[in-house]
Amino acid sequence: MAIATVKQLCTPNAVVTSDSLVEQVAQIDEFASGKIDGREFFRRNYFTAGLELLVKRGFDRLAGKTDDGAFYLTQSMGGGKTHSLIAFGLLAANPELRKEVLPKPFVDRDFGAAKVVIFNGHQNPDSLLWGYIAEKLDRADVMAPFWRNGPRTPGVDEWVSVIGDEPVLILLDELPSYLQMAQGEPVGNTTLGDLTIGALERLFNALPRCQRACVVVTNLKDGVYLDGSGQLRTLIENLSKHYDRNAQAITPVQQNTGEVFAIVRKRLFDRLPPEDRIDEVAQAYVDALQKAKRVDTVATTPETFIERIRETYPFHPSIRDIVARFSENREPSSACFGLPCAALSHRTPTCFSLASNI
Repeated sequence: MAIATVKQLCTPNAVVTSDSLVEQVAQIDEFASGKIDGREFFRRNYFTAGLELLVKRGFDRLAGKTDDGAFYLTQSMGGGKTHSLIAFGLLAANPELRKEVLPKPFVDRDFGAAKVVIFNGHQNPDSLLWGYIAEKLDRADVMAPFWRNGPRTPGVDEWVSVIGDEPVLILLDELPSYLQMAQGEPVGNTTLGDLTIGALERLFNALPRCQRACVVVTNLKDGVYLDGSGQLRTLIENLSKHYDRNAQAITPVQQNTGEVFAIVRKRLFDRLPPEDRIDEVAQAYVDALQKAKRVDTVATTPETFIERIRETYPFHPSIRDIVARFSENREPSSACFGLPCAALSHRTPTCFSLASNI
């Protein structure tokens, strides 16, 4: 019996044939401006173990049930950092969405609708980072004295006044870009970069007094850090040490597991075959390799190929080795969590094909 092809067994989503793949990747600014449909977002996205941990611990904090108020998302290019911020922010702000997409143990952590503030490091607000956060929390007057007549670092008391005792989620993305800009702006005998580090340190020091506040920061050591000046690297190293002491590190996507393929499958396909049909394909693939081995066409037949195909289907199992190298990428991007790469399209049969006539 002929083994069914991917085209016969799977129904791809329209995104596969789209010529504007970049538009399919959720951006943090779109979330900040309310342009992301939460239901559609979660319909196309997979909950990794890292995201579940972030949501669980974060919800505990927003409900006032834990002392852990700071989280640090660390991973390489395409590791899902920005995507995790969006997912957590959507769920924190919308109790009804939580009931629809989360299992009951998560929903039981009731804290209502949290106030969510997103700061993207590519922004450069006149009110500086601390004034911007205060404005979004309707406490602009508290931070106004620390930027209006020239930058000054706010203290712990000011942060406590801004955050208050309600559920507040502060998401800080792409901070190295902001610090790079700020380090070039002199302020007296120091720089805006140094003042920003001081402000962030005091924000973290304020969290023990704000029991329903949660701060999430994405990886600091990206391409800007690696290519930056010695001063910038020192600045980021100092902030990293503070996070290492005060924030729990979470890896959004375990790239050495099958999570990456689960993410891509949910994003790219509307219909996939049942497990028994996938097993048929896997067995046929191994049988073909064993036949080739008997005539010395291939050197060996890994018996683990069946399990690897179960994990990666409908992608060729060899792509697993490529995915494992994502950790070597330097530039930050949210693309690989929501849509791993443009190469995973119908125009690249080596990524899909377990049968040549896809």
